[in-house]
Amino acid sequence: RFAKLTRYIKQFNSIAIIALLGVLLNAPLQAAEEMKPPTKEETLAYLDKYQKESLQTAKIFGKLVVQSHDGRMKPVDSLNREILNKLYRKSSLMGMNGDQVVMGMITRPDIWQSIKMLKISTPK
Repeated sequence: RFAKLTRYIKQFNSIAIIALLGVLLNAPLQAAEEMKPPTKEETLAYLDKYQKESLQTAKIFGKLVVQSHDGRMKPVDSLNREILNKLYRKSSLMGMNGDQVVMGMITRPDIWQSIKMLKISTPK
């Protein structure tokens, strides 16, 4: 395999390979510079669209099986409900169930990091 690979590489000009590597390695740096935090309007538009469109996918996601800290096998739906209940002290957030919230956190952390969901109660 290595002999075939070496013959294949020799066909290309080494300068072209170096230029291609430079472009490929520079692309993530440019993408990181272009990323900016979403505006409030973008966040609200995303949440409105996500709430409606993610329900079916969240149902499928909730059927995955995970192992809890005590060794019990349970659907990820139970884990997501526990996570949301511990963070927000309710079973839903903005009309979304635990599966939708956790799935949204996984897929779009840039949006979800700006959402206030910790319920803090201080004694008066």
